[in-house]
Amino acid sequence: MSEALFDPNYRLGSSIDEVVTAQAIVLSAAIKLRRDFEHLWLETLSDVAAKLKANARVVRDIAEVLMRKESIKARRLTHLLRSVKTDALKSSD
Repeated sequence: MSEALFDPNYRLGSSIDEVVTAQAIVLSAAIKLRRDFEHLWLETLSDVAAKLKANARVVRDIAEVLMRKESIKARRLTHLLRSVKTDALKSSD
């Protein structure tokens, strides 16, 4: 989802496997929770988008490291994640 929000050259086909995997997880949750899949999927997308936007600087910093080095070491990731806005991690319920 971060690619869709932050990458001006985003192409859905490049991450279709990630979308399908996410939908499968949400479908499983919807069945177990007896919730409507489409409603839960939209809630999930909205919640994730809000959290990513609230932490846009961190998302961009992580993306920059990944673009340069193609991987990110745990110590560097831990350092970058320290600036995540914790209020943004709380559920929007």
